[in-house]
Amino acid sequence: MSHSLLQIGATGMQSGLKQAEKASTEIADALSNNDVSLITSSIDLLQAENQVKASAQVVKTADQLLGSIIDTMV
Repeated sequence: MSHSLLQIGATGMQSGLKQAEKASTEIADALSNNDVSLITSSIDLLQAENQVKASAQVVKTADQLLGSIIDTMV
């Protein structure tokens, strides 16, 4: 079970990082071209940040769960 949680957390972090990279590229392009998509890209970047934070919390929780299981078995 904790292996699945680790995998879910890692996948979520990777997805969030990809989204952040895309959004930051769009922001840089918007700034250089005076484009109005700056707001949308900024929101995407904030969503990516929240996704990475939430996924990191899933990984942390899975790690704590695995530690508790190991402690119980010892």
